Amino acid sequence: MIRSFLTRWARRHAEDLHEPLNVPDWPETDEPATPYIAEADPRDAELKEARRQLAEAQTRAADLEDALNRCKQERGHLAEELEKTRARLAAAHLAQRADADSGRQYVERSVEAPPPPTSDRAEALRERARADALAARLAAVEAELHAIRYPRVRPAKATATQAAS
Repeated sequence: MIRSFLTRWARRHAEDLHEPLNVPDWPETDEPATPYIAEADPRDAELKEARRQLAEAQTRAADLEDALNRCKQERGHLAEELEKTRARLAAAHLAQRADADSGRQYVERSVEAPPPPTSDRAEALRERARADALAARLAAVEAELHAIRYPRVRPAKATATQAAS
């Protein structure tokens, strides 16, 4: 409405000014009119290119920020795993040292302490059994040695007369 008023006013007064009227014919409706398109400014292309580069840079910055956040998150998880691993290793090391210390203490105590008391009879029986086992092994080794030294000499089979006597 205002546009149509201004257009009519400019046409009426253009004759008074004796100048040609350069006012576009605006539609008589309140709908927005198409804007006047000026000549292309050479700086518009530069501005458009700069805006495109800015959009690319913003996209790249957003991608890099996302990658940085993922790396920070992964680093946090890895730090947690590292702490857990360190705790497990420390516990295993302490347990190993405790085992070694207890073994050392056991050996030290066994060296310091006298053997438990045993009865003389039980010890004598054990020694007798050990001596018998050693004698049996010695006899077996001597028999093998004799067989190696004298391979052709074989004990004669007992005859019926020798077996009867």
